[in-house]
Amino acid sequence: MELLIFILVVSGLLIWLTTKNKSKKNKKKSQPKVTIQVGFQSGDAFHNPDTGDVTSNEEGGWLINPKSTFPLTIYGINRQSAVELKTLLEQAYTSSVYDISRKISQIIARTNLRCKEIDDYIKKFKPLYFRKIEQLKQESAEWPVLSDKDREDMLVSFRKIAIDSLDVRPYCNLEYLFEFEPQDFTIDDSLIERYGYDLMQFYVSYADRLDKVFIVPADNYRRQYFEKLAEKKLAVQGTDIPLSYVLNTLTIKEMNEIASDLSIKPFTRKSKAIEYLLNLPDLSERLRKKIAFRELFMLVPLPEEFSNINLIDISKSWKYVNEIVFLLAMTYVNGGYALNDLINKKQYTEYIKGWEIQTVGEDACPYCKRLAMKEYVGKNYPKVPLHVGCRCTVSSK
Repeated sequence: MELLIFILVVSGLLIWLTTKNKSKKNKKKSQPKVTIQVGFQSGDAFHNPDTGDVTSNEEGGWLINPKSTFPLTIYGINRQSAVELKTLLEQAYTSSVYDISRKISQIIARTNLRCKEIDDYIKKFKPLYFRKIEQLKQESAEWPVLSDKDREDMLVSFRKIAIDSLDVRPYCNLEYLFEFEPQDFTIDDSLIERYGYDLMQFYVSYADRLDKVFIVPADNYRRQYFEKLAEKKLAVQGTDIPLSYVLNTLTIKEMNEIASDLSIKPFTRKSKAIEYLLNLPDLSERLRKKIAFRELFMLVPLPEEFSNINLIDISKSWKYVNEIVFLLAMTYVNGGYALNDLINKKQYTEYIKGWEIQTVGEDACPYCKRLAMKEYVGKNYPKVPLHVGCRCTVSSK
């Protein structure tokens, strides 16, 4: 009898333990595993977060994403242009920043708009950047005795040290952002009005080689731009190019082949070959057997009315604009993704111990690294971007 009671007690205990373990497993299964991360993503990860409609502020500017975790304020444009800008920025969610950058650059070139948040960053950190470079010059024993060329070489390392010394470093080319900001934002307005933004951007990209002949086959994507430049009298094509420049595109071997039927000693120096060939009365016919003149283009200087415009300054100003475009678009998109996750994570709060800021890359700035070391618990969700051009993300613990 005692044995029977013992067996019943043990059986009951086993049944109770089994039921309890199943209950625990079921309870554990009912709690979802939560991993939430925000950041600069592309493709189908998210679709167009609702960052709010374009809204005016008291200072005459436009908030283009008032609901975002990082609102951006634009000045110098009307509502229509602000809406146009926002519409383009929205396209980056399903394509990429690079796909829309050219169109945004055109808006900036046309309107000379400004972004308050980017201007605020430049105003604060640009003086620190130049102050550090001057400090490095003063501390360098070599600097006073270096030639201009050697100083330019040393400035490359000085610039890097100066950038690395900044507490906040947006993900962009800070050298262009600090050093290429134009004194006059209307410097390119007259050229854009006359020739259009796309064509002028193409012209400026080659304008440092006005004495070079470019060989552009008909199936090359650049051909349409060179032909447009020729139509606008900003380039010459084919037989309109002086033969001395055409000859300069050839190799010594090719020039020897042109004169192969002549009783002369083979050329060994390019300058002597060009000098001799230019005196041949049938040089054009000889060249036609060797090259296709229609493929040849050479840029010419701007018309006299634009003689006061420095193309180097324009080239620098457009590099500056490209950095503005990238910072604007990246901050806008990252703020939208962050807003989506900020809204979506609320349903998981009870299962999450805390939050972590994840920095991106070895070159993350000191400011982001400091904030990433802090504890974020409960509803204390850290908002990113932490600054303009920030790539940090947020994940759950």
